[in-house]
Amino acid sequence: MLVRIYPTKDTFVTDYRRNSVPQTGSNFGASEILHVYKQAGNSVVTGSLARILSQFDLTLFQQLTGSGRMPSSGVQFRLNMSDAQHCGTTPSSYDVEVQAVSQSWDEGKGRDVDDYSDRGFANWDKRTSTQLWSVTGSSGIGVISVQHFDVGDEDLDLDVSDIVNSWLGSTVTNNGFLVRMSSTLETNSLEYYRKMFHARNTHFPDRRPYVEARWDDSVRDDRNNFFWGVAGTLYLYNVVRGQLTDIDGVGTGQLGVKISDLSGTIKFVTGSHTGMTGIYSASFAVPTGSYSGSLWKDTWFRLSAPTTWYMSGAFGIADDFAKQDLSPDQYFVTVVNLQDTYEAAEDVRLDLYVRPKDYNPAQVLTGSLSSLGTVVTKAYYRITNDRTREVAVPFSTGALEYTRTSYDRRGNYLRLRMDTLSPGEVYRLTFLLDVNGQRQYVDQGFKFRVV
Repeated sequence: MLVRIYPTKDTFVTDYRRNSVPQTGSNFGASEILHVYKQAGNSVVTGSLARILSQFDLTLFQQLTGSGRMPSSGVQFRLNMSDAQHCGTTPSSYDVEVQAVSQSWDEGKGRDVDDYSDRGFANWDKRTSTQLWSVTGSSGIGVISVQHFDVGDEDLDLDVSDIVNSWLGSTVTNNGFLVRMSSTLETNSLEYYRKMFHARNTHFPDRRPYVEARWDDSVRDDRNNFFWGVAGTLYLYNVVRGQLTDIDGVGTGQLGVKISDLSGTIKFVTGSHTGMTGIYSASFAVPTGSYSGSLWKDTWFRLSAPTTWYMSGAFGIADDFAKQDLSPDQYFVTVVNLQDTYEAAEDVRLDLYVRPKDYNPAQVLTGSLSSLGTVVTKAYYRITNDRTREVAVPFSTGALEYTRTSYDRRGNYLRLRMDTLSPGEVYRLTFLLDVNGQRQYVDQGFKFRVV
């Protein structure tokens, strides 16, 4: 899962000298472009610096954590700022530091980045119209995160989890991020030219800066994907008046789960809270053997009172037949409930129907090849702006699989917050299926507009 928030204000401050005159009173709060640089001086004129200030409202993150929809730990927060191309010399082989700003500041309305003619606050000398910076040009506090730029035109994409968590935990006041050339580079005698990023006022909506919360919330419910002798997971979803709710008297504790077939109880296992409100899971394996029927039951009960049941479900177990060769399967994917248009405030579940392209519905070979569709246990989604062809959300196949799809008895699905994307744009949804180490990209023209 990923959730993005965008800046509530941003600007940059500089002591740039124009015709040997310091422009420390200039303001750029309405600029479409943000500058960070270190320009070397000479025997006559001292060098100049530019530093970026960018602040985000963390209320959404706090609300999601408070409601249990975002875990209180294990979330990665990343700051992303898109490179802005320009005709000047681009620096290379340098480090950019990101730190929490130590003092509050105003954004201002300046936008003249050519002649530095717009005066206002914040600027290099003052953070507001009546308050000076304790250190001219602003200063940072707490943890420093660093990204190295090799070629120089890369985007800033940096893990700022320590900084954001210090704000969420109220150990540091949220005055935003300070982005600057590393302190070592700011004080040496070398020239590092100008690095530019798109600001929140950019005309390219998908290049706005953002802080992204990432975590793997994929549900892997094997109710339609259980095999003999292989550990699988079943889920219980406790819904009260349309809302997922922790079970009264259980909370985030454990449940008992009885696994049985027609002959009676086969085993007891323990179910646990998943960390997501109202969702519990139990993992176990059913060894190959002789049993009384193909339909199995899972009965969930309170450990302290076994006669108090919360759910009784059913699942089948399929044979995982060996193959004659390793030729990869080809799959067909449909997003069965995709709409043409979504409101930016919507949080939607998109259901996928997946089947092999050579699937014959008259011949069901395994439990996963039912009318409910095939379960692909490792599937990922990507979102691309259909107009600009820019990737808004990439496949996440690394250590943190935040775009991995979930699956349950009905097949694969994904959850998507539309406020992650830019209103007015059309987006294209594509998929990456990883089956037995064989990867298949699926692009069948799934498009939607955010309004």
